[in-house]
Amino acid sequence: MLSNRDRCRMGDQLAAERQLEERCDAIVGKWYSAISDTGYPALSSMQVRQVLRVQVAKAIELLAASQLDSWGAEQIGVALACLHYIQPAALAKTLRVLREQLGSMCPADGAAEYLNRLAALLAGISTGFLQQTCKIVLEEQEAIRAALVSEIESSRMALMAAQEELEKRVMDRTADLARANQELRVEVAERKRFEDALRESEAKYRRLVEDMHEVIYITDLKGNLTYVSPSVKAVLEYRPAEVSGHRFDAFAHPEDLPRIQRGFQNLLAGQSQEGVYRFVTKSGHTRWVRTSSSPVLEDSGIVGIQGLLTDVTDSHQARAALQTSQERLRLLMENAPVLVLTVGPDLKIRFVNRDPAETTRQMDLLDRSMLDYVQPDYVGPVEQIVRKIFATGSSDDLQLAVMGRGGRDAWYSVRFGPLWRDGDVAEVMLVAEDVTEQKKVADLKDNLIRDVSHELRTPLAKVQMSLDRLVDMLEDEDIDREKAIQVSGFATRSTERMLRTVENILDLSRLESGTWPHEQQSIQPRLLVHEAIVYATPLSSTKGLELIADLPEPLPEIRGDWDKLYRVLQNLVHNAIKFSDEGKIVVTAED
Repeated sequence: MLSNRDRCRMGDQLAAERQLEERCDAIVGKWYSAISDTGYPALSSMQVRQVLRVQVAKAIELLAASQLDSWGAEQIGVALACLHYIQPAALAKTLRVLREQLGSMCPADGAAEYLNRLAALLAGISTGFLQQTCKIVLEEQEAIRAALVSEIESSRMALMAAQEELEKRVMDRTADLARANQELRVEVAERKRFEDALRESEAKYRRLVEDMHEVIYITDLKGNLTYVSPSVKAVLEYRPAEVSGHRFDAFAHPEDLPRIQRGFQNLLAGQSQEGVYRFVTKSGHTRWVRTSSSPVLEDSGIVGIQGLLTDVTDSHQARAALQTSQERLRLLMENAPVLVLTVGPDLKIRFVNRDPAETTRQMDLLDRSMLDYVQPDYVGPVEQIVRKIFATGSSDDLQLAVMGRGGRDAWYSVRFGPLWRDGDVAEVMLVAEDVTEQKKVADLKDNLIRDVSHELRTPLAKVQMSLDRLVDMLEDEDIDREKAIQVSGFATRSTERMLRTVENILDLSRLESGTWPHEQQSIQPRLLVHEAIVYATPLSSTKGLELIADLPEPLPEIRGDWDKLYRVLQNLVHNAIKFSDEGKIVVTAED
Protein backbone atom coordinates (compact mmCIF):
# COMPACT_ATOMS: atom_id res chain seq x y z
CA MET A 1 0.00 0.00 0.00
CA LEU A 2 1.35 3.42 -1.06
CA SER A 3 1.99 6.11 1.51
CA ASN A 4 0.61 9.62 1.17
CA ARG A 5 4.04 10.87 0.22
CA ASP A 6 4.32 8.28 -2.55
CA ARG A 7 0.87 9.13 -3.84
CA CYS A 8 1.72 12.85 -3.86
CA ARG A 9 4.97 12.07 -5.66
CA MET A 10 3.11 10.01 -8.25
CA GLY A 11 0.51 12.76 -8.64
CA ASP A 12 3.20 15.36 -9.20
CA GLN A 13 4.90 13.07 -11.68
CA LEU A 14 1.67 12.53 -13.61
CA ALA A 15 0.97 16.29 -13.66
CA ALA A 16 4.47 16.98 -14.91
CA GLU A 17 4.05 14.34 -17.61
CA ARG A 18 0.71 15.86 -18.69
CA GLN A 19 2.26 19.31 -18.79
CA LEU A 20 5.18 17.98 -20.86
CA GLU A 21 2.71 16.26 -23.24
CA GLU A 22 0.79 19.51 -23.72
CA ARG A 23 4.04 21.42 -24.30
CA CYS A 24 5.12 18.83 -26.88
CA ASP A 25 1.78 19.14 -28.71
CA ALA A 26 2.11 22.94 -28.81
CA ILE A 27 5.66 22.76 -30.20
CA VAL A 28 4.60 20.18 -32.81
CA GLY A 29 1.74 22.44 -33.92
CA LYS A 30 4.00 25.47 -34.36
CA TRP A 31 6.71 23.36 -36.04
CA TYR A 32 4.28 21.83 -38.55
CA SER A 33 2.63 25.20 -39.29
CA ALA A 34 6.06 26.72 -39.98
CA ILE A 35 7.33 24.04 -42.43
CA SER A 36 4.06 22.85 -44.01
CA ASP A 37 4.62 24.92 -47.17
CA THR A 38 8.35 24.10 -47.60
CA GLY A 39 8.17 20.51 -48.87
CA TYR A 40 6.12 17.75 -50.41
CA PRO A 41 6.12 14.82 -47.97
CA ALA A 42 4.70 11.48 -48.97
CA LEU A 43 3.04 11.08 -45.57
CA SER A 44 -0.27 12.56 -44.42
CA SER A 45 -0.29 15.61 -42.15
CA MET A 46 -1.21 13.42 -39.16
CA GLN A 47 1.68 11.06 -39.89
CA VAL A 48 4.05 14.02 -40.29
CA ARG A 49 2.86 15.42 -36.95
CA GLN A 50 3.49 12.02 -35.31
CA VAL A 51 7.07 11.98 -36.65
CA LEU A 52 7.58 15.57 -35.49
CA ARG A 53 6.21 14.72 -32.06
CA VAL A 54 8.71 11.90 -31.68
CA GLN A 55 11.50 14.31 -32.65
CA VAL A 56 10.26 16.97 -30.15
CA ALA A 57 10.22 14.39 -27.37
CA LYS A 58 13.71 13.29 -28.40
CA ALA A 59 14.91 16.93 -28.39
CA ILE A 60 13.49 17.53 -24.89
CA GLU A 61 15.12 14.32 -23.71
CA LEU A 62 18.47 15.36 -25.20
CA LEU A 63 18.24 18.78 -23.52
CA ALA A 64 17.43 17.15 -20.18
CA ALA A 65 20.69 15.12 -20.28
CA SER A 66 23.74 16.52 -18.55
CA GLN A 67 25.72 16.25 -21.80
CA LEU A 68 24.14 16.59 -25.23
CA ASP A 69 24.20 13.54 -27.52
CA SER A 70 25.37 15.09 -30.81
CA TRP A 71 24.46 12.00 -32.80
CA GLY A 72 20.93 12.10 -31.40
CA ALA A 73 20.62 15.78 -32.34
CA GLU A 74 21.76 15.01 -35.87
CA GLN A 75 19.14 12.27 -36.13
CA ILE A 76 16.39 14.89 -35.58
CA GLY A 77 17.70 16.80 -38.63
CA VAL A 78 17.91 13.48 -40.52
CA ALA A 79 14.28 12.73 -39.66
CA LEU A 80 13.17 16.15 -40.94
CA ALA A 81 15.01 15.65 -44.24
CA CYS A 82 13.59 12.14 -44.55
CA LEU A 83 10.12 13.65 -44.51
CA HIS A 84 11.25 15.35 -47.73
CA TYR A 85 11.37 18.84 -46.22
CA ILE A 86 14.74 19.50 -47.82
CA GLN A 87 14.42 23.19 -48.71
CA PRO A 88 16.61 25.66 -46.76
CA ALA A 89 13.46 27.40 -45.54
CA ALA A 90 12.40 24.20 -43.75
CA LEU A 91 15.66 24.15 -41.78
CA ALA A 92 15.49 27.90 -41.02
CA LYS A 93 11.91 27.75 -39.77
CA THR A 94 12.63 24.57 -37.79
CA LEU A 95 15.57 26.21 -36.01
CA ARG A 96 13.51 29.34 -35.30
CA VAL A 97 10.56 27.40 -33.82
CA LEU A 98 12.75 25.06 -31.73
CA ARG A 99 14.92 27.98 -30.56
CA GLU A 100 11.85 29.95 -29.40
CA GLN A 101 9.85 27.05 -27.95
CA LEU A 102 12.66 25.05 -26.33
CA GLY A 103 14.35 28.27 -25.24
CA SER A 104 11.19 29.26 -23.33
CA MET A 105 11.61 26.04 -21.28
CA CYS A 106 14.96 27.22 -19.97
CA PRO A 107 15.16 26.50 -16.21
CA ALA A 108 16.11 29.21 -13.77
CA ASP A 109 18.97 27.11 -12.46
CA GLY A 110 21.60 26.14 -15.00
CA ALA A 111 20.27 28.48 -17.69
CA ALA A 112 23.67 28.93 -19.31
CA GLU A 113 24.30 25.17 -19.58
CA TYR A 114 20.77 24.71 -20.93
CA LEU A 115 21.24 27.37 -23.61
CA ASN A 116 24.60 25.86 -24.57
CA ARG A 117 22.94 22.47 -24.96
CA LEU A 118 20.13 24.09 -26.95
CA ALA A 119 22.68 25.77 -29.26
CA ALA A 120 24.48 22.47 -29.69
CA LEU A 121 21.17 20.71 -30.32
CA LEU A 122 20.23 23.20 -33.08
CA ALA A 123 23.70 22.88 -34.59
CA GLY A 124 23.38 19.10 -34.57
CA ILE A 125 19.96 19.31 -36.19
CA SER A 126 21.41 21.57 -38.89
CA THR A 127 24.30 19.15 -39.44
CA GLY A 128 22.06 16.09 -39.64
CA PHE A 129 19.60 17.92 -41.91
CA LEU A 130 22.32 19.08 -44.32
CA GLN A 131 24.02 15.68 -44.37
CA GLN A 132 20.76 13.85 -45.00
CA THR A 133 19.67 16.41 -47.60
CA CYS A 134 22.94 16.00 -49.43
CA LYS A 135 22.55 12.25 -49.16
CA ILE A 136 19.03 12.36 -50.56
CA VAL A 137 20.06 14.66 -53.41
CA LEU A 138 23.09 12.49 -54.17
CA GLU A 139 20.96 9.36 -54.03
CA GLU A 140 18.50 10.90 -56.46
CA GLN A 141 21.38 11.96 -58.73
CA GLU A 142 22.88 8.49 -58.43
CA ALA A 143 19.55 6.95 -59.34
CA ILE A 144 19.39 9.17 -62.41
CA ARG A 145 22.97 8.31 -63.28
CA ALA A 146 22.30 4.62 -62.81
CA ALA A 147 19.29 4.89 -65.05
CA LEU A 148 21.38 6.65 -67.68
CA VAL A 149 24.14 4.04 -67.37
CA SER A 150 21.58 1.29 -67.59
CA GLU A 151 20.12 2.81 -70.69
CA ILE A 152 23.56 3.31 -72.18
CA GLU A 153 24.43 -0.27 -71.34
CA SER A 154 21.24 -1.44 -72.98
CA SER A 155 22.17 0.59 -76.02
CA ARG A 156 25.61 -0.88 -75.99
CA MET A 157 24.21 -4.38 -75.79
CA ALA A 158 21.84 -3.58 -78.58
CA LEU A 159 24.77 -2.27 -80.58
CA MET A 160 26.70 -5.43 -79.93
CA ALA A 161 23.71 -7.49 -81.00
CA ALA A 162 23.46 -5.39 -84.10
CA GLN A 163 27.11 -5.93 -84.81
CA GLU A 164 26.66 -9.72 -84.44
CA GLU A 165 23.83 -9.57 -86.92
CA LEU A 166 25.73 -7.27 -89.26
CA GLU A 167 26.82 -10.11 -91.41
CA LYS A 168 23.25 -11.30 -91.78
CA ARG A 169 21.40 -8.03 -92.12
CA VAL A 170 23.54 -5.00 -92.74
CA MET A 171 20.58 -2.75 -93.22
CA ASP A 172 18.91 -3.85 -90.01
CA ARG A 173 22.11 -3.34 -88.06
CA THR A 174 22.47 0.17 -89.46
CA ALA A 175 18.89 0.95 -88.44
CA ASP A 176 19.46 -0.45 -84.98
CA LEU A 177 22.61 1.65 -84.61
CA ALA A 178 20.78 4.78 -85.69
CA ARG A 179 17.98 4.02 -83.25
CA ALA A 180 20.46 3.45 -80.44
CA ASN A 181 22.21 6.72 -81.25
CA GLN A 182 18.87 8.53 -81.18
CA GLU A 183 18.04 7.09 -77.80
CA LEU A 184 21.44 8.13 -76.54
CA ARG A 185 20.90 11.70 -77.75
CA VAL A 186 17.53 11.80 -75.94
CA GLU A 187 19.05 10.63 -72.70
CA VAL A 188 21.89 13.16 -73.00
CA ALA A 189 19.32 15.85 -73.60
CA GLU A 190 17.40 14.70 -70.50
CA ARG A 191 20.53 14.92 -68.43
CA LYS A 192 21.22 18.40 -69.76
CA ARG A 193 17.67 19.44 -68.88
CA PHE A 194 18.20 18.11 -65.36
CA GLU A 195 21.39 20.10 -64.99
CA ASP A 196 19.67 23.24 -66.31
CA ALA A 197 16.81 22.71 -63.86
CA LEU A 198 19.30 22.41 -61.02
CA ARG A 199 21.01 25.65 -62.05
CA GLU A 200 17.61 27.36 -62.37
CA SER A 201 16.67 26.19 -58.87
CA GLU A 202 19.88 27.66 -57.47
CA ALA A 203 19.22 30.92 -59.30
CA LYS A 204 15.65 30.98 -57.97
CA TYR A 205 16.88 30.74 -54.39
CA ARG A 206 19.39 33.51 -55.09
CA ARG A 207 16.68 35.75 -56.59
CA LEU A 208 14.45 34.98 -53.63
CA VAL A 209 17.04 36.39 -51.26
CA GLU A 210 17.82 39.35 -53.50
CA ASP A 211 14.19 40.30 -54.26
CA MET A 212 12.63 39.95 -50.82
CA HIS A 213 11.55 43.23 -49.16
CA GLU A 214 13.20 42.35 -45.86
CA VAL A 215 16.91 43.05 -45.49
CA ILE A 216 19.04 40.06 -44.52
CA TYR A 217 22.19 41.02 -42.62
CA ILE A 218 25.11 39.25 -40.96
CA THR A 219 27.68 40.82 -38.65
CA ASP A 220 30.82 39.63 -36.93
CA LEU A 221 31.31 39.69 -33.18
CA LYS A 222 32.38 43.35 -33.34
CA GLY A 223 29.16 44.38 -35.03
CA ASN A 224 30.73 44.95 -38.45
CA LEU A 225 28.43 44.06 -41.33
CA THR A 226 29.82 41.14 -43.34
CA TYR A 227 26.77 40.63 -45.58
CA VAL A 228 23.72 42.76 -46.46
CA SER A 229 21.11 41.74 -49.04
CA PRO A 230 20.43 44.07 -52.00
CA SER A 231 17.03 45.11 -50.58
CA VAL A 232 18.90 47.45 -48.21
CA LYS A 233 18.90 50.06 -50.99
CA ALA A 234 15.09 50.24 -50.98
CA VAL A 235 15.08 50.82 -47.21
CA LEU A 236 18.17 52.91 -46.40
CA GLU A 237 19.17 54.07 -49.93
CA TYR A 238 22.63 52.47 -49.57
CA ARG A 239 24.05 49.81 -51.87
CA PRO A 240 25.29 46.67 -50.06
CA ALA A 241 28.89 47.60 -50.85
CA GLU A 242 28.42 50.98 -49.14
CA VAL A 243 27.43 49.44 -45.79
CA SER A 244 29.52 46.26 -45.75
CA GLY A 245 32.45 46.58 -43.36
CA HIS A 246 30.73 49.32 -41.33
CA ARG A 247 29.28 48.83 -37.87
CA PHE A 248 25.58 48.13 -38.00
CA ASP A 249 24.81 50.92 -35.49
CA ALA A 250 26.52 53.56 -37.66
CA PHE A 251 23.18 54.04 -39.44
CA ALA A 252 21.00 54.14 -36.31
CA HIS A 253 19.21 57.24 -35.06
CA PRO A 254 21.22 58.78 -32.18
CA GLU A 255 18.29 58.59 -29.75
CA ASP A 256 17.83 54.84 -30.37
CA LEU A 257 21.54 53.99 -30.30
CA PRO A 258 21.66 53.03 -26.57
CA ARG A 259 18.80 50.53 -26.97
CA ILE A 260 20.40 49.02 -30.07
CA GLN A 261 23.77 48.61 -28.33
CA ARG A 262 22.12 46.94 -25.31
CA GLY A 263 20.36 44.55 -27.66
CA PHE A 264 23.67 43.69 -29.36
CA GLN A 265 25.21 42.82 -25.99
CA ASN A 266 22.26 40.51 -25.31
CA LEU A 267 22.83 38.85 -28.69
CA LEU A 268 26.45 38.24 -27.82
CA ALA A 269 25.15 36.60 -24.64
CA GLY A 270 23.11 34.17 -26.76
CA GLN A 271 19.70 35.85 -26.53
CA SER A 272 17.61 36.49 -29.64
CA GLN A 273 16.40 40.08 -29.96
CA GLU A 274 13.48 41.85 -31.60
CA GLY A 275 12.74 45.56 -31.60
CA VAL A 276 11.57 48.64 -33.49
CA TYR A 277 14.13 51.38 -34.05
CA ARG A 278 14.82 54.46 -36.15
CA PHE A 279 17.49 54.38 -38.83
CA VAL A 280 18.79 57.30 -40.91
CA THR A 281 18.80 56.91 -44.70
CA LYS A 282 21.54 58.07 -47.05
CA SER A 283 19.55 61.24 -47.81
CA GLY A 284 19.14 62.00 -44.09
CA HIS A 285 15.52 60.88 -43.69
CA THR A 286 14.37 58.79 -40.73
CA ARG A 287 12.88 55.34 -41.30
CA TRP A 288 11.25 53.09 -38.71
CA VAL A 289 12.42 49.46 -38.95
CA ARG A 290 11.72 46.23 -37.09
CA THR A 291 14.70 43.94 -36.51
CA SER A 292 14.76 40.27 -35.59
CA SER A 293 18.24 39.05 -34.76
CA SER A 294 19.81 35.87 -33.41
CA PRO A 295 23.36 34.66 -32.78
CA VAL A 296 25.14 32.48 -35.38
CA LEU A 297 26.32 29.35 -33.61
CA GLU A 298 29.12 26.99 -34.53
CA ASP A 299 31.00 24.35 -32.58
CA SER A 300 33.28 27.00 -31.13
CA GLY A 301 30.30 29.06 -29.96
CA ILE A 302 28.83 32.33 -31.24
CA VAL A 303 30.66 33.48 -34.35
CA GLY A 304 28.39 36.32 -35.48
CA ILE A 305 24.90 37.78 -35.63
CA GLN A 306 22.28 37.28 -38.33
CA GLY A 307 18.83 38.77 -38.72
CA LEU A 308 16.09 40.40 -40.74
CA LEU A 309 15.35 44.13 -41.01
CA THR A 310 11.84 45.18 -42.12
CA ASP A 311 10.73 48.71 -43.03
CA VAL A 312 7.67 49.58 -40.89
CA THR A 313 7.67 53.36 -41.46
CA ASP A 314 4.28 53.45 -43.16
CA SER A 315 2.56 51.35 -40.51
CA HIS A 316 4.24 53.35 -37.71
CA GLN A 317 3.16 56.65 -39.24
CA ALA A 318 -0.35 55.31 -39.78
CA ARG A 319 -0.49 54.18 -36.15
CA ALA A 320 0.75 57.60 -34.98
CA ALA A 321 -1.83 59.34 -37.16
CA LEU A 322 -4.53 57.08 -35.76
CA GLN A 323 -3.46 57.87 -32.19
CA THR A 324 -3.49 61.60 -32.99
CA SER A 325 -6.96 61.29 -34.52
CA GLN A 326 -8.21 59.33 -31.52
CA GLU A 327 -6.75 61.92 -29.11
CA ARG A 328 -8.36 64.74 -31.12
CA LEU A 329 -11.70 62.92 -31.05
CA ARG A 330 -11.35 62.33 -27.30
CA LEU A 331 -10.66 66.02 -26.64
CA LEU A 332 -13.53 67.02 -28.91
CA MET A 333 -15.94 64.74 -27.11
CA GLU A 334 -14.74 65.66 -23.61
CA ASN A 335 -14.95 69.39 -24.32
CA ALA A 336 -18.15 69.36 -26.35
CA PRO A 337 -20.74 71.84 -25.05
CA VAL A 338 -23.37 69.11 -25.25
CA LEU A 339 -23.72 65.72 -23.56
CA VAL A 340 -23.25 62.78 -25.95
CA LEU A 341 -24.42 59.29 -24.96
CA THR A 342 -24.94 55.99 -26.75
CA VAL A 343 -27.34 53.24 -25.67
CA GLY A 344 -27.72 49.64 -26.78
CA PRO A 345 -30.90 47.69 -27.57
CA ASP A 346 -31.25 47.04 -23.82
CA LEU A 347 -31.38 50.84 -23.28
CA LYS A 348 -28.22 50.66 -21.13
CA ILE A 349 -25.73 53.51 -21.49
CA ARG A 350 -22.58 52.29 -23.26
CA PHE A 351 -20.74 55.59 -23.71
CA VAL A 352 -20.88 59.09 -22.27
CA ASN A 353 -18.47 61.79 -23.44
CA ARG A 354 -18.08 63.52 -20.07
CA ASP A 355 -19.51 63.82 -16.61
CA PRO A 356 -22.90 65.54 -16.70
CA ALA A 357 -23.28 68.74 -14.70
CA GLU A 358 -25.95 68.77 -12.00
CA THR A 359 -28.46 66.73 -13.93
CA THR A 360 -28.15 63.21 -12.54
CA ARG A 361 -28.02 61.52 -9.21
CA GLN A 362 -24.98 59.40 -10.04
CA MET A 363 -21.78 60.14 -11.89
CA ASP A 364 -21.25 56.57 -13.04
CA LEU A 365 -23.76 56.23 -15.88
CA LEU A 366 -22.22 53.30 -17.77
CA ASP A 367 -24.18 50.03 -17.83
CA ARG A 368 -27.17 51.76 -16.29
CA SER A 369 -30.51 52.06 -18.04
CA MET A 370 -31.07 55.56 -19.35
CA LEU A 371 -34.68 55.30 -18.21
CA ASP A 372 -33.44 55.38 -14.60
CA TYR A 373 -32.71 59.10 -15.08
CA VAL A 374 -35.81 60.11 -17.05
CA GLN A 375 -38.87 61.58 -15.35
CA PRO A 376 -41.76 59.04 -15.35
CA ASP A 377 -43.86 61.14 -17.76
CA TYR A 378 -41.16 60.80 -20.43
CA VAL A 379 -40.15 57.14 -19.97
CA GLY A 380 -42.71 55.89 -22.50
CA PRO A 381 -41.89 58.43 -25.26
CA VAL A 382 -38.13 57.94 -24.83
CA GLU A 383 -38.38 54.15 -25.00
CA GLN A 384 -40.69 54.37 -28.03
CA ILE A 385 -38.23 56.64 -29.90
CA VAL A 386 -35.23 54.39 -29.16
CA ARG A 387 -37.10 51.25 -30.25
CA LYS A 388 -38.22 52.95 -33.45
CA ILE A 389 -34.64 53.99 -34.31
CA PHE A 390 -33.35 50.43 -33.81
CA ALA A 391 -36.14 49.18 -36.06
CA THR A 392 -36.09 51.80 -38.84
CA GLY A 393 -32.81 53.74 -38.51
CA SER A 394 -34.67 57.06 -38.40
CA SER A 395 -33.91 60.11 -36.22
CA ASP A 396 -36.05 62.09 -33.80
CA ASP A 397 -36.04 65.02 -31.36
CA LEU A 398 -37.54 65.36 -27.90
CA GLN A 399 -37.38 67.83 -25.03
CA LEU A 400 -37.59 65.94 -21.77
CA ALA A 401 -37.09 66.29 -18.05
CA VAL A 402 -34.53 64.22 -16.16
CA MET A 403 -34.15 63.69 -12.46
CA GLY A 404 -31.51 66.05 -11.11
CA ARG A 405 -29.76 66.20 -7.80
CA GLY A 406 -31.45 67.58 -4.73
CA GLY A 407 -34.91 66.81 -6.15
CA ARG A 408 -34.58 69.48 -8.89
CA ASP A 409 -35.54 68.54 -12.43
CA ALA A 410 -33.28 69.37 -15.34
CA TRP A 411 -34.49 69.86 -18.91
CA TYR A 412 -32.64 68.60 -21.97
CA SER A 413 -33.27 69.03 -25.68
CA VAL A 414 -32.24 65.65 -27.10
CA ARG A 415 -31.46 64.63 -30.68
CA PHE A 416 -31.82 60.84 -31.18
CA GLY A 417 -29.98 59.22 -34.11
CA PRO A 418 -28.68 55.79 -35.24
CA LEU A 419 -25.10 54.50 -35.17
CA TRP A 420 -24.62 52.00 -38.01
CA ARG A 421 -22.32 48.98 -37.99
CA ASP A 422 -22.20 46.46 -40.86
CA GLY A 423 -25.51 47.70 -42.22
CA ASP A 424 -27.42 47.45 -38.93
CA VAL A 425 -28.20 49.94 -36.17
CA ALA A 426 -25.74 48.91 -33.44
CA GLU A 427 -26.44 51.74 -30.97
CA VAL A 428 -28.52 54.89 -30.64
CA MET A 429 -26.68 58.18 -30.07
CA LEU A 430 -28.21 60.94 -27.95
CA VAL A 431 -26.92 64.52 -28.28
CA ALA A 432 -28.39 66.33 -25.28
CA GLU A 433 -28.25 70.09 -24.69
CA ASP A 434 -29.06 71.41 -21.23
CA VAL A 435 -32.00 73.83 -21.67
CA THR A 436 -32.96 74.10 -18.01
CA GLU A 437 -32.30 77.85 -17.88
CA GLN A 438 -34.11 78.43 -21.19
CA LYS A 439 -37.02 76.44 -19.82
CA LYS A 440 -37.08 78.58 -16.69
CA VAL A 441 -37.05 81.76 -18.78
CA ALA A 442 -39.88 80.44 -20.96
CA ASP A 443 -41.92 79.53 -17.89
CA LEU A 444 -41.16 82.95 -16.41
CA LYS A 445 -42.40 84.64 -19.58
CA ASP A 446 -45.58 82.54 -19.56
CA ASN A 447 -46.22 83.46 -15.93
CA LEU A 448 -45.42 87.09 -16.68
CA ILE A 449 -47.90 87.21 -19.55
CA ARG A 450 -50.55 85.65 -17.34
CA ASP A 451 -49.83 88.07 -14.48
CA VAL A 452 -49.67 91.07 -16.81
CA SER A 453 -53.00 90.13 -18.33
CA HIS A 454 -54.49 89.98 -14.87
CA GLU A 455 -52.75 93.18 -13.72
CA LEU A 456 -53.90 95.16 -16.76
CA ARG A 457 -57.43 93.80 -16.88
CA THR A 458 -58.39 95.07 -13.41
CA PRO A 459 -57.12 98.69 -13.71
CA LEU A 460 -58.49 98.95 -17.25
CA ALA A 461 -61.92 97.98 -15.96
CA LYS A 462 -61.61 100.55 -13.20
CA VAL A 463 -60.53 103.29 -15.64
CA GLN A 464 -63.45 102.47 -17.89
CA MET A 465 -65.84 102.53 -14.96
CA SER A 466 -64.42 105.89 -13.70
CA LEU A 467 -64.65 107.45 -17.13
CA ASP A 468 -68.27 106.27 -17.50
CA ARG A 469 -69.15 107.89 -14.16
CA LEU A 470 -67.39 111.13 -15.17
CA VAL A 471 -69.40 111.22 -18.38
CA ASP A 472 -72.61 110.74 -16.39
CA MET A 473 -71.60 113.49 -13.93
CA LEU A 474 -70.69 115.92 -16.73
CA GLU A 475 -74.10 115.40 -18.33
CA ASP A 476 -75.71 116.38 -15.00
CA GLU A 477 -75.96 120.13 -14.44
CA ASP A 478 -75.36 119.78 -10.70
CA ILE A 479 -71.78 118.46 -10.54
CA ASP A 480 -70.41 117.25 -7.23
CA ARG A 481 -66.85 118.61 -7.62
CA GLU A 482 -65.38 116.60 -4.73
CA LYS A 483 -66.89 113.41 -6.05
CA ALA A 484 -65.64 114.18 -9.56
CA ILE A 485 -62.09 114.67 -8.20
CA GLN A 486 -62.37 111.42 -6.33
CA VAL A 487 -63.51 109.56 -9.46
CA SER A 488 -60.77 111.14 -11.63
CA GLY A 489 -58.16 110.33 -8.96
CA PHE A 490 -59.35 106.73 -8.99
CA ALA A 491 -58.89 106.61 -12.78
CA THR A 492 -55.49 108.27 -12.47
CA ARG A 493 -54.27 105.72 -9.94
CA SER A 494 -55.47 102.83 -12.13
CA THR A 495 -53.64 104.35 -15.09
CA GLU A 496 -50.48 104.67 -13.00
CA ARG A 497 -50.83 101.07 -11.98
CA MET A 498 -50.93 100.04 -15.64
CA LEU A 499 -47.92 102.26 -16.37
CA ARG A 500 -45.94 100.57 -13.58
CA THR A 501 -46.85 97.16 -14.99
CA VAL A 502 -45.68 98.20 -18.45
CA GLU A 503 -42.47 99.63 -16.97
CA ASN A 504 -41.81 96.32 -15.19
CA ILE A 505 -42.23 94.45 -18.46
CA LEU A 506 -39.84 96.85 -20.18
CA ASP A 507 -37.35 96.48 -17.35
CA LEU A 508 -37.46 92.68 -17.69
CA SER A 509 -36.87 92.91 -21.45
CA ARG A 510 -33.96 95.31 -20.92
CA LEU A 511 -32.45 93.02 -18.31
CA GLU A 512 -32.67 90.01 -20.66
CA SER A 513 -31.11 91.94 -23.55
CA GLY A 514 -28.44 93.58 -21.32
CA THR A 515 -29.43 97.10 -22.44
CA TRP A 516 -30.89 98.49 -19.20
CA PRO A 517 -29.46 102.04 -19.02
CA HIS A 518 -28.02 103.55 -15.85
CA GLU A 519 -27.84 107.33 -15.39
CA GLN A 520 -25.58 108.19 -12.49
CA GLN A 521 -26.26 111.52 -10.77
CA SER A 522 -26.13 113.15 -7.33
CA ILE A 523 -29.38 112.63 -5.38
CA GLN A 524 -30.73 114.13 -2.16
CA PRO A 525 -32.43 111.18 -0.36
CA ARG A 526 -34.79 113.61 1.43
CA LEU A 527 -36.18 114.92 -1.90
CA LEU A 528 -36.54 111.35 -3.24
CA VAL A 529 -38.60 110.31 -0.18
CA HIS A 530 -40.64 113.51 -0.23
CA GLU A 531 -41.77 113.03 -3.85
CA ALA A 532 -42.65 109.36 -3.26
CA ILE A 533 -44.81 110.32 -0.21
CA VAL A 534 -46.53 113.18 -2.05
CA TYR A 535 -47.33 110.89 -4.95
CA ALA A 536 -48.69 108.09 -2.73
CA THR A 537 -50.62 110.28 -0.23
CA PRO A 538 -53.90 110.26 -2.22
CA LEU A 539 -53.84 106.44 -2.29
CA SER A 540 -53.11 106.16 1.46
CA SER A 541 -55.84 108.69 2.26
CA THR A 542 -58.50 106.53 0.55
CA LYS A 543 -57.66 103.74 3.04
CA GLY A 544 -57.44 106.08 6.05
CA LEU A 545 -53.71 105.50 6.44
CA GLU A 546 -51.25 108.13 7.60
CA LEU A 547 -48.14 108.31 5.40
CA ILE A 548 -45.22 110.19 7.01
CA ALA A 549 -41.43 110.53 6.59
CA ASP A 550 -39.07 110.16 9.56
CA LEU A 551 -35.62 111.04 8.23
CA PRO A 552 -32.52 111.81 10.33
CA GLU A 553 -30.54 115.03 9.98
CA PRO A 554 -28.42 115.36 8.04
CA LEU A 555 -28.57 112.73 5.19
CA PRO A 556 -25.55 112.62 2.81
CA GLU A 557 -25.92 112.81 -0.93
CA ILE A 558 -25.89 109.55 -2.87
CA ARG A 559 -25.14 108.71 -6.51
CA GLY A 560 -27.50 106.63 -8.62
CA ASP A 561 -30.29 106.60 -11.22
CA TRP A 562 -33.09 108.88 -9.94
CA ASP A 563 -35.89 107.24 -11.98
CA LYS A 564 -35.03 103.70 -10.98
CA LEU A 565 -34.50 104.52 -7.31
CA TYR A 566 -37.76 106.48 -7.31
CA ARG A 567 -39.60 103.51 -8.88
CA VAL A 568 -38.17 101.10 -6.28
CA LEU A 569 -39.18 103.43 -3.40
CA GLN A 570 -42.59 103.97 -5.01
CA ASN A 571 -43.18 100.21 -5.29
CA LEU A 572 -42.20 99.73 -1.64
CA VAL A 573 -44.61 102.48 -0.48
CA HIS A 574 -47.45 101.14 -2.67
CA ASN A 575 -46.92 97.62 -1.34
CA ALA A 576 -47.01 98.98 2.22
CA ILE A 577 -50.30 100.75 1.48
CA LYS A 578 -51.69 97.71 -0.31
CA PHE A 579 -51.07 95.35 2.59
CA SER A 580 -51.97 97.76 5.46
CA ASP A 581 -55.55 98.27 6.68
CA GLU A 582 -55.05 100.81 9.48
CA GLY A 583 -52.46 102.90 11.35
CA LYS A 584 -49.58 104.73 9.78
CA ILE A 585 -46.78 104.02 7.35
CA VAL A 586 -43.38 105.52 8.21
CA VAL A 587 -40.61 105.96 5.64
CA THR A 588 -37.19 106.26 7.28
CA ALA A 589 -33.53 106.07 6.29
CA GLU A 590 -30.18 105.32 7.87
CA ASP A 591 -26.76 106.78 7.21
